[in-house]
Amino acid sequence: MAPSADPDQRMPEDPDIEPREGIDGFIVSSPRLTTMSDGRSRFYARIGMEHSQHLGGGRFEQLDATFHNMVATGRIAEIAADKLVKGDRFVALGHFEKRPDRNDPDATIKEFVLTAFGPNAALTTYAVDRTPRRGVSREAAGTAAERESGLDAPAEPSAVRAPRGRPSRTTASGRQLADLSAGSAPAQAVSGDDIPF
Repeated sequence: MAPSADPDQRMPEDPDIEPREGIDGFIVSSPRLTTMSDGRSRFYARIGMEHSQHLGGGRFEQLDATFHNMVATGRIAEIAADKLVKGDRFVALGHFEKRPDRNDPDATIKEFVLTAFGPNAALTTYAVDRTPRRGVSREAAGTAAERESGLDAPAEPSAVRAPRGRPSRTTASGRQLADLSAGSAPAQAVSGDDIPF
């Protein structure tokens, strides 16, 4: 079925695809990583979400931002605490859930439970390390579809280049990253730990 030109007319849902909530936002407070009584890690940060209203004719009205708690437990909590800092722009998957407010037994708090996240590529500059991991060569990791399509791997898989006409910038660890604003320069490969988002 071809997509409809009418945005209000939805395509039928695929029973094999389980939809999840997604948000884009920004980190308002310094994230905290704590240990729960059962020994699991718990991540907490205050986040903001910008909102707008469609006015028609391609126009939008900027509405007030809303602020929420974002939490995660286990391994994703540890990764979020390592990667996210105050001011970061991100996209995330998870769900909103309500829990009792510890300070007011008659009130509830709505918080976003994080299950996956990444930098907001439309608003954040970052580079991706595509070097092989765990002893798997880049060639061995290629899919049958890539081989059949005739796509070739880059000559130097460890080299990351800035897009044409754009300069690079250097992270605190001294590694260069592509800057998506203007100019031209190559960037060096960075590990996942150096992705500044």
